[in-house]
Amino acid sequence: MAKKTMITFGTPLLNEFCCECGRSVRPGSGLFANRIPDGNSITVRAEMGRPYPEGDFVCCECDGVTSDDWEEKLN
Repeated sequence: MAKKTMITFGTPLLNEFCCECGRSVRPGSGLFANRIPDGNSITVRAEMGRPYPEGDFVCCECDGVTSDDWEEKLN
């Protein structure tokens, strides 16, 4: 399981890992730029069957969107 990394934006602490695969999405991970915040609570994510419900993001690979996909759409 990915190491939990906590940062603060304002008040809430964020778990900077993907709730689908458990990989880090913090700066320097290679997945930071295209991460998608998951606004659901841990309880809701667990009910949805997310393997890592404590993660506050979905990485671009688990979401199915990559930088290459955006390049194709823009051109």
